[in-house]
Amino acid sequence: MIERMAASSLPTALRTRSASAALGCSVNGDKVQDARTTDLVFDVPNLIAELSAVLPLLAGDVIFTGTPAGVGVTRKPPRFLQHGEYESDRATEGRL
Repeated sequence: MIERMAASSLPTALRTRSASAALGCSVNGDKVQDARTTDLVFDVPNLIAELSAVLPLLAGDVIFTGTPAGVGVTRKPPRFLQHGEYESDRATEGRL
């Protein structure tokens, strides 16, 4: 049986709604996405609590939550990676 991890059992830095990590993406060095975890629909403590109710979370697990604004298909005009272009992601701790 999988036991739900209570949000209160998370480290203090993750329990506060003000905890904010930067998320972003660049294509060929041009920033195309820039957001923070405080922009997520669900906050980090609740994401962890809900996921841990249905699957075990282990050290080193990565939780993918979707994409910040700026995804290529929603751009006007739409933008997709072309042959030879490169993409880089970033997730920085910020105030976590």
